[in-house]
Amino acid sequence: MTMDKPPRQITGRMVLFGFVAFFAVVGAVNGIMMYMALSTWPGLVSQHAYKEGIRYNQTLADAEVQHKLGWQSKLSLTKDGKVEAVFMDKENAPLDGLTVEVSMYRAVGDERVFKLTLSESRPGIYGGRFEAPLPGRWKADIHAHNQAAHYRMIHEVMIQP
Repeated sequence: MTMDKPPRQITGRMVLFGFVAFFAVVGAVNGIMMYMALSTWPGLVSQHAYKEGIRYNQTLADAEVQHKLGWQSKLSLTKDGKVEAVFMDKENAPLDGLTVEVSMYRAVGDERVFKLTLSESRPGIYGGRFEAPLPGRWKADIHAHNQAAHYRMIHEVMIQP
C-alpha cells in the first residue's frame, strides 16, 4: 500500500513571508530607480519655460538662420580662470570683429549668473577671465554678433577643485 503525501498547507507564516518578500522587492526597486533619477538629473533647464514656450516658433526660425550661417565655437577654461572662445565660419576661417558676451551659470544649486565680455586677442580668438566661486559643472551661454549676424551656443565646462 502506498501512502500519498498530503498536499502542502498554506500557513499564516508563509503568507506573511510572501507579503514581506514582495514589498521588500518593490521597495528595493523603487529605491534604485529613485537613486538613478536623482543622481542623473542635470537640473532645471529654464527659469522661464512658459515665456520661452510662447516664443517657440521664433526660436526655431532663429536656429534655422544660425544653422545656415555655419558658425562654430569652442570654449575652454583653465584652472587659473582664463576663458578662451574660438569662433570659425563654415569654411573654418576665423571670425573676427565679433562682440562676444558669455553668461556663466550652474545648472543646479546656485542661481547666480556671471556675465563676461570677451575681447579679441587674435583673429577668431576671444578671451577673458572668470574666477569661479565653486568647482563643478558650469554652463557658458555664448552670445556673439557682428553687423550681419547673431550667434548663440551653450557649452558645458568642468571646473576642477
